[in-house]
Amino acid sequence: QGSAEAQFNLGIIYAHGEGVPQDLKEAVKWCRMAAEQGHAKAQFLSTVLVVCNNFGLGMPQDSKEAYALLSVAKTNGDDSAEKNLDIMEKKMTKDQIADAMSLATEIQNRIKANR
Repeated sequence: QGSAEAQFNLGIIYAHGEGVPQDLKEAVKWCRMAAEQGHAKAQFLSTVLVVCNNFGLGMPQDSKEAYALLSVAKTNGDDSAEKNLDIMEKKMTKDQIADAMSLATEIQNRIKANR
């Protein structure tokens, strides 16, 4: 019903497979919903899950989303995000980075709107 804390908890449940089959894609879905409401722990977990995603661990790769969420995390003070962004930039084209930055702006705007 829109509770960021409940959405985050569902993300954790799916990430760990507690009482449900482990499903990283479902974990990302729930953590992103919480993250877009400004839930700091969900923003961090979303970044971790999407970086796993970027390396093909458990679901199809999506560099654009991973880069966008790392950018959001960096903007919101996550110190490790900058290093990971540097690594990703070496593997992406300028157009891919531009698209990812547009997505990051959209995510930041949704976070601000939900506060």
